Amino acid sequence: MRNKTDRPDDNTLKALKKSEKRLRLSQQFANIGLPAGSFEPSHEKFLEYIHPDDRDIVVRAIDDSLHHGTTFKVEHHIVWPNGRIHWLKQTGNIIRNPLGEPIRMLGLTSNIDEHKYHERERMRQAEQQRNALIREVHHRIKNNLQGIIGLLRNNLNNSASNPRIAVEKAITQIRSIALIHDLQGRRDGNEVLLSDMIPAIVEGHTTPGHGAAKIDLSLKIDNPLQLLDKEAVSVALILNELITNALKHANRQDAHDKVSVSLQIISSRGEISIHCPGGRLPEGFDFQAGSGYGTGLELIRALLPPDGMSIQYRQTPAGVTTDVLLQAPIVQCCTLPERDCHP
Repeated sequence: MRNKTDRPDDNTLKALKKSEKRLRLSQQFANIGLPAGSFEPSHEKFLEYIHPDDRDIVVRAIDDSLHHGTTFKVEHHIVWPNGRIHWLKQTGNIIRNPLGEPIRMLGLTSNIDEHKYHERERMRQAEQQRNALIREVHHRIKNNLQGIIGLLRNNLNNSASNPRIAVEKAITQIRSIALIHDLQGRRDGNEVLLSDMIPAIVEGHTTPGHGAAKIDLSLKIDNPLQLLDKEAVSVALILNELITNALKHANRQDAHDKVSVSLQIISSRGEISIHCPGGRLPEGFDFQAGSGYGTGLELIRALLPPDGMSIQYRQTPAGVTTDVLLQAPIVQCCTLPERDCHP
């Protein structure tokens, strides 16, 4: 029997290390399509099967590990004897003797074809989403520019004798379009709250340098509503036009007479009232029938969504009140987190 204190002789240790090295190399060669026992494994032989484009990368990684003591980590292509190309991942560390001299490398070689496949799929899908987003952005920019061109042409045609009025009116309209994009850009899902949009449009008319009109604004919000994305610009332009008309035709008797805008949201309906003090509806005015009004209201009728938005005019002793009703599908209950659903 061997005594417990007996140790393998130097030849036995060398044989064990050689066997261990062969086992490690055999495991590496198993990842390049060569069966164990069919070759004399060596590091140089393994390098021959690394794709030529990646060979320098692997050699540099090994050199860095040797000279700087860093962990060897590299992903590269390998060419199997049948010509097929696969992905390998290699990680390892340099083992050194007591003198600090490198004696061998221990690590792991694994096939990562499946991982690379899923990585490529993720990149492909991300690229498709990016391209779709770019196409959508281009489409929206084109539509908005065409809309702006139409607004400018319409204003110029109807204010040929005073181009300044046409330009100033176009500025307020373009500002409404920009407002919607600004509100959409504040949230990941492009949501626009009705209770955000109305004050912003009013502010555009009361900001110094933009006419500085005086408008009373009141909000009563029972349940926040958000606008349908594709109709947000049309709704903003309509409300801007209605407020512009009220400011234009107001006949103030004293300083207390102001254009007023109120928003009341109850359940799933948004009710907006725009009051023009001292205003008078023209003889024969009928908005629903399309008679008795000018180009401003023609624009409103052209922009009016087919479902979910209606406009009524009321003549009162104090002036003209325009009632705008918004309901599904133009608006819906706020789908944002509770903290983001209030102005």
